[in-house]
Amino acid sequence: MKDTIYQLESSLHLINGSNRVRNLKTIGFNRERAITMTLLTNEYVLLVGVVLIAYISFKKEALTKTGMAASIVIGGIITFAFSLYGLLILASFFLSSSILGRKLDGTQGRHETFEEKGEKRDAKQVLANGGWAAAASLLFILTDDMIWLLAFISSLASANSDTWASAIGKQSHSPPRRLLTKEVVPVGQSGGTTRLGNLGALMGSAFVVLIGYLLINMQDFGSVPVPWFVWCLIIMVGFISQWIDALSGDFLQALYQCNKCGRFTERNIHCKKSTTIVKGRMWMDNDFVNHLCTVFGFILGAMIGVYFNI
Repeated sequence: MKDTIYQLESSLHLINGSNRVRNLKTIGFNRERAITMTLLTNEYVLLVGVVLIAYISFKKEALTKTGMAASIVIGGIITFAFSLYGLLILASFFLSSSILGRKLDGTQGRHETFEEKGEKRDAKQVLANGGWAAAASLLFILTDDMIWLLAFISSLASANSDTWASAIGKQSHSPPRRLLTKEVVPVGQSGGTTRLGNLGALMGSAFVVLIGYLLINMQDFGSVPVPWFVWCLIIMVGFISQWIDALSGDFLQALYQCNKCGRFTERNIHCKKSTTIVKGRMWMDNDFVNHLCTVFGFILGAMIGVYFNI
């Protein structure tokens, strides 16, 4: 710690999690704030925080054991790529979606027998929602290219858009309809959308992107600024990505019928008995559909960065 203070005072530089430096006099940081920010952006300090948050989430039943392990891996990669900035964006997705799901859980109970999984996230769910953000982080570590920052934010905006659309859409008084044919589908079945759900999707994407926009100056990413219209485009990418989820869920995701009660479900076990697949591909479950949603955001986010030379 003394060595850290000495280096800060002698060089008047702030070292962040990506080992970039800023002159303290230029940005107006005093000694105490510089030391605090150095600790907050130290990768190993942040990694301890990632482990603690994952463990608390497990104890609060927001994550399974495998989900906790996957969260630590993803959080660790993001830590070494984007430091505190990246973790705050990840937290904006995870915390908002978890809280929203739990707050609205009382009205969703009637759909639990239909949907494949509940609110407790396992490793497959964590990877489906955050795996491509981790991939963008790893590519940023390897290349130091800003396009992967945009891909990172865009993939998480897509995941949050889809999650908010699902949670808020179930509160709609209007029945969900297929995106292309507008046919009514049962509430809770993948592939259905509502106007309220679309509004929730837009809000979910905007929430993550707004966090990224407001906090961008907390870490030095170089001299290339991200124009305001690029942030707006990323919001739209996140919003559109949840339509990829809806279309995939409608045309490709497996749908089963219970052999005992006759109900349709996304589960391969219902009423303690095996179900019969009636639509889609057996390997195309909800997690695979979520992968398609987030990889779409990942790809479009990177393409935006390339096109506008970010």
